[in-house]
Amino acid sequence: MADAGAPAGDGVTMSTDLSAAVHSETSLSECPYRGLQPYGEEDEEYYFGRDADRDLVIANLMASRLTVLYGPSGVGKSSLLRAGVVSRLRRMPDSAFSYLAVGHAVVVYHATWREDPLSGLGTAVRESIPAKLKPPDFVAPEGPLSLELLREVSTALDADIYLLLDQFEEESLYVAPDEAESLAIELGRIVSAQGLRVSVLIGVREDALAKLDSLEAHVPGLFANNLRLDHLGAASARRAIEQPLARYNVGRPTEQQVSIEPSLVDELLQQLRTGHLSVAESGAGGRDESAVTIETPFLQLVMTRLWGEERSRGSRVLRESTLHELGDAERIVRTHLDHVMGQLTDAQRDTAAAVFRYLVTPSGMKIAHTAADLAEYAGLDPSALIALTEELASGSERILRPVEPPVDRPGAPRYEIFHDVLAPAVLDWRRRYVDEKEREAAERSLVEQRQEAERLHRETTQRLRRSRLVSAALLVFLLVAVYAVVDSRRSRDAANAASTAANSATTLSDAMERLASDPATALGLAVKARDMVRNAATESAVRVALDADRQRLRVRADNGTVNVAAFSPDGTAFVTGGSDGVAKLFDAGTGRQVRVFGAPQSTGSTAPPSVGDGLVPGTTSTTHPTRGEITAVSFSKDGTLLAVTSGAPETSVYAVDTGRNVLKVEGYVYYMTAVWGARKGEPVLYTGGYGKPAQAWLAGVGTRLATFGKDGTDSASLDLSADGSRLVTAGSGRATVYDTRTGRALKETIAGPTDIADVAFAGKGSDTVAMWSHPHGEPWSFGLWTWQTSTSPKAMNRAARAPSEIVVSADGSRVATVFGKGVEIFDVASGTELNRLPDQPDLLTAVRFSQDGEHDVTAGVGGQALVWRVGAVDLAPVDRLLGHAGAISDVRYSPKDPGLVLTTGWDGSARLWELTPRTVVAEVDTWMQGADISPDGSEIVSVSDSGEVQISDRASGKLTSEEWADSELGKYDYLRVAWLPDGKRAVLSTSADSAPRIWDRNGSTDARVLEFDDQLTYGLAVDPTGQTVAMGDQRNRLVIWDVESGKITARLSGGDTSHHVFDVTFVPHTSLVAGASTDGVVRLWDLSQRTARPRTLGSPGSAPLTAVTSSADGAWIAAATTSNLIRIYRVKDGTLVREIQGPTTYLGDLAFSPDASLVAVAAGDGAVHVWDRATGELRAVLHRHGGAVNTVEFTKDGKQLVTASDDGTTAIFACTTCGAFDSVMEAARARVAARSNNSMVPMEKRSDATALGQPAQATG
Repeated sequence: MADAGAPAGDGVTMSTDLSAAVHSETSLSECPYRGLQPYGEEDEEYYFGRDADRDLVIANLMASRLTVLYGPSGVGKSSLLRAGVVSRLRRMPDSAFSYLAVGHAVVVYHATWREDPLSGLGTAVRESIPAKLKPPDFVAPEGPLSLELLREVSTALDADIYLLLDQFEEESLYVAPDEAESLAIELGRIVSAQGLRVSVLIGVREDALAKLDSLEAHVPGLFANNLRLDHLGAASARRAIEQPLARYNVGRPTEQQVSIEPSLVDELLQQLRTGHLSVAESGAGGRDESAVTIETPFLQLVMTRLWGEERSRGSRVLRESTLHELGDAERIVRTHLDHVMGQLTDAQRDTAAAVFRYLVTPSGMKIAHTAADLAEYAGLDPSALIALTEELASGSERILRPVEPPVDRPGAPRYEIFHDVLAPAVLDWRRRYVDEKEREAAERSLVEQRQEAERLHRETTQRLRRSRLVSAALLVFLLVAVYAVVDSRRSRDAANAASTAANSATTLSDAMERLASDPATALGLAVKARDMVRNAATESAVRVALDADRQRLRVRADNGTVNVAAFSPDGTAFVTGGSDGVAKLFDAGTGRQVRVFGAPQSTGSTAPPSVGDGLVPGTTSTTHPTRGEITAVSFSKDGTLLAVTSGAPETSVYAVDTGRNVLKVEGYVYYMTAVWGARKGEPVLYTGGYGKPAQAWLAGVGTRLATFGKDGTDSASLDLSADGSRLVTAGSGRATVYDTRTGRALKETIAGPTDIADVAFAGKGSDTVAMWSHPHGEPWSFGLWTWQTSTSPKAMNRAARAPSEIVVSADGSRVATVFGKGVEIFDVASGTELNRLPDQPDLLTAVRFSQDGEHDVTAGVGGQALVWRVGAVDLAPVDRLLGHAGAISDVRYSPKDPGLVLTTGWDGSARLWELTPRTVVAEVDTWMQGADISPDGSEIVSVSDSGEVQISDRASGKLTSEEWADSELGKYDYLRVAWLPDGKRAVLSTSADSAPRIWDRNGSTDARVLEFDDQLTYGLAVDPTGQTVAMGDQRNRLVIWDVESGKITARLSGGDTSHHVFDVTFVPHTSLVAGASTDGVVRLWDLSQRTARPRTLGSPGSAPLTAVTSSADGAWIAAATTSNLIRIYRVKDGTLVREIQGPTTYLGDLAFSPDASLVAVAAGDGAVHVWDRATGELRAVLHRHGGAVNTVEFTKDGKQLVTASDDGTTAIFACTTCGAFDSVMEAARARVAARSNNSMVPMEKRSDATALGQPAQATG
């Protein structure tokens, strides 16, 4: 990355004189603004607007061994480091940090990742050692960066070493995997080494933050200390405009000084607001106007253009009128690249258009190449390309910059896009240029066609005139003219149609690509593609995207990161808090911002005065600004008060209805936490933190009720028991449980050299405390403390590098906590692990239980929230909430609607998600193998692999009975279940038996086993009369049983006995039974002619079949193959009428809708895929399970599907996207329109029973 802080073409080391202040004139003496040129250390005197950010970075470098600095592309991270941090660190004794008695320092800035990183960093360390620090006989060791090198340098010089590793996103782009791993290992050694005086900072673009995961395995606490750099605030932007002018005027005669109109500054601050400008011609989304920031690189670009324009006119005043004459900031920014490219020749522009595509990826990432490589890629003359790259990399308005090759790999310089903000502009310019060239080519073609028609006309006229056939000539002329016009119009129409089709195809491709990361955006693109071209592909895209899109609301909640959120107790509102220090209250039904808490006061107002004991009475002021980022927000139990905790540290309490500040608690050394309780119906706030004991406050009136512990006692973490009678605090090497009414300590852990963090009450009667403990010198360990009977926690044998938040289910029976990239869930009563969720590709940041404790949702750095079923055998997400551009910081279930989830992210947004509607009618702790709807459609029977048979009421979703198929629990693996027509009995199949079983719902004995076949059997089907049961066997035969006698009545051969019949189905209204064989053939046996050879559908030797089904009218058969195909046959003549490509996963059960218009397949990816039987168009991909779907069936009315899955559940749900496309498109347009208006997207219609994964409850 090369933003407004990276010197072009350099960046490995900086000046080596620590004591030299930068007072010399620089290139900025000619123009005090940089445009898109970088700031360097020598530009410190002209670098304004980032003082607070600079000091914060320096403070973190001094306090922490490892810091990650990130921010949006082009925000100025490198400028901050070079012109702010590096120079200040080297002048530390003279700086604002001199009180820290900072001694010698070696400051290493490294931003070049195109060579072996360890070798380059070793060289950078040696070159960064100030000459004045070197002892006479000291020679820095040679070799790559290493712990030993840094220790020797630090010891010999008695110096602190600061390693600033900038533009780290390029490390993943250019560094070989083995070299990258070596770097990660060495960084891990450096930051873990005890007593080493080295601090490391990693600077990375926000959109590449997840790429740091490659370091996480080796670098402990990688994300423990993060700093986000946002665009300039209004006040800082004003300084960045005005103060460089003031510095420019220093020492100049009055007549040479330059001024700026105040109205121009105000106008620029309005026009340059973040989100209002782009170098590419695309619209900006809506933003929160209450928190204005200024696009940093665009400010410099506009100021440079204004400066040049005024100086060219001989003016010494920067005027607002000149800004308007230039088309305002938007036109200056948008035409910057066009202006530069417009100065090139046509040939040069053609060349640039050909090579730009190789310098920027479609996602906007810059890539460096040599001119020779670019020429080879684009098939161009190398000499012409070298001349062009040199021209674009020189002058005051550069588009490219040269990048010197590594020292150990000499060669020609490579070229890359000069600045990050130019990358999207380059893509946009190339697109417009290519489109214009294509349009010009089409116009030339039309002109040539017209000229050819005119030539034919002239020749024809001359010939006819010579033969005196004037009238005929006129007729020919007319025909030729008409033909020319018609042909021209046809060509134009064809060109337009081809262009529209190409645009639709591109948009459709973008939609499908975004479906896996941002379904809401994918839906908008799919609708756009459909509006351009109406075909099967665009229709399927709209259907699939509509179901995948779970986002219902997106609000801009912070200009930086949103750290935390909370629902109000009644679920009608939610509050967010983040890096801007302002808590915002939103209406959960509309997304309207209702109120802000902690916003700066208007002129003349004052903050409440601080009282020595940390209490600020709430009667002195209506509000006060929050200091620092918000770290926690919470509502009182009755929803009338809001507690906002910041990193200052302080906790402020506000009246929700008025926004009035009623209490402010401060005085802790650092890190505060707060929990709500109640006393006699009045809200009570318990606060804790480092340096002071926990305290209880009658929050509404600002009265302190109690103090828990002695003065100076740490209370870094605390929690309140379910009944509010007990308070647990952690700190000072121990955890203590107090009686909240008396303040008396009831029990504490054994004191020792141990840190304890994040305590939480759990268990029946809050008899257990979950906690993280950290004996000095050992990793953090998670444990459970039964505080009434013991003095130490029981370790769960799980260690981590850092503690994470502990969450407890509503009933206290389960606790969950994050372990790096995974989550572990523990059963409190037994003290054992219940589940470990699979590790994700990215680090996790949050986990929450649903209200019933049956599901949890996780969120992480990768920007996705995943919903899991607790206790499932096959652990895969039930729901995926995708769309955040960056890490998700917090996630919450709504207390009002169990199907509504709130997330907040580093992208500054808060989002509401509606979980996929489904009713869980049965659930087990193992696999649910089969389910079937009763003949009258009122009940659903399910069977697990262990033989647990459950019957559920379809209408309510309630479980009505639960029994075992046999008394020898776990002996047999059950596979399928099918009702008999009487609705009292069901047929079961197992993997170990060679016969089906008859289970009687009213019986008290084991299921009755029918006569055994002499081979293993597969599949299961019951004929419509209920008299006959059919299965296939491993000798390729169809086996028929009589239900009443239990005897085998027929074994019908299918030919080649080396194959087996894997699934069977009765064909309604016929005497046929269809069997799917592993030889790839569907066989139709006629039970009325049992001696006849079966009819065959398909060709032997093709892919084995896994499932078969028939339509209710007996007209169609569908079969699934191991090659992921679904074949549709017409029963009457055996014709293969359609072959549908299914998903690339195992295909299980198949089902036709009652009218045979749809065919559905149960798939191994946890989804049901539905197609139009007549056209083969995809109607839906319904992800409703966290494991493979084993069976699928349409309800009798065709409105819902019933499925059984390896996630241990049977579910019933509607296919809302399977219906008429007009209604689907209407719903899609409604969502797109709502989002364009920043409104709440309409919820799906669902009953209370269809509540998003809520489990059924047994009623008998």
